[in-house]
Amino acid sequence: MRISLKLTLAFSVLVAFVIAMGFLGMKYIGDIHRSLENVSNNALPSVRYSGAIRAEALDFRNRETQLLLVKNAKEMSELESKLAVTLGNIKKNEQNYELLPSRDEEKAVYAAYKNQLALYLASHDKFVKIVVAGDHDASMAYFRGEGRKVFRGFLPTIDDLLTLNIKSAESSRVLAEE
Repeated sequence: MRISLKLTLAFSVLVAFVIAMGFLGMKYIGDIHRSLENVSNNALPSVRYSGAIRAEALDFRNRETQLLLVKNAKEMSELESKLAVTLGNIKKNEQNYELLPSRDEEKAVYAAYKNQLALYLASHDKFVKIVVAGDHDASMAYFRGEGRKVFRGFLPTIDDLLTLNIKSAESSRVLAEE
C-alpha cells in the first residue's frame, strides 16, 4: 500500500474518531444540561417553596399559641390579622409550588399535605371559636389536646414534601455529576 493511501486512511479514521467523540460529548453535555435545568428550575424551587410552607406553618402554630394569651378584642384582632397574613403566605407559596412540574409520587405527597392542611385549618377555626368564647381552660385543653394532635398529623406531611424535593434535587445533582 502506498504511503499516501495509508496517510489518507489514518487521517479518515482519526476524523471519524473525533466526530464520534464530538457526538458523544454533545450527548453528555445535553444530559448534564437537562439535569441542571431540573435542579435549577424544579428541584431547588420546590425545596424553597416547601421549606417556606413549613416555616409559615410553624409561624402559624406559634401565633395560635399567642391566642392563649390574648387579653382584649384589640389584641385578638391584631393576632387574627397576623394569622391571616401568615395563611396568605402559605397560600402564595402553595401557588408557586403548584406551578412547578411534578411527578406522580410528588402529587400524592402534595395531596396528602393539602388534606392535612384542611383538617388543621378546621381545627384552628374550632380553636378560635373557643378562644373568642373566653373559656381559657377549654382553650388550653383544646390547644394541648385536639389542636396538638391535628398539628402533629399535619407537620409531617410538609416534612415529607420537603424530604421528597431534597431527594429529587440530590438525585438530579448526582446524575449531572455522572
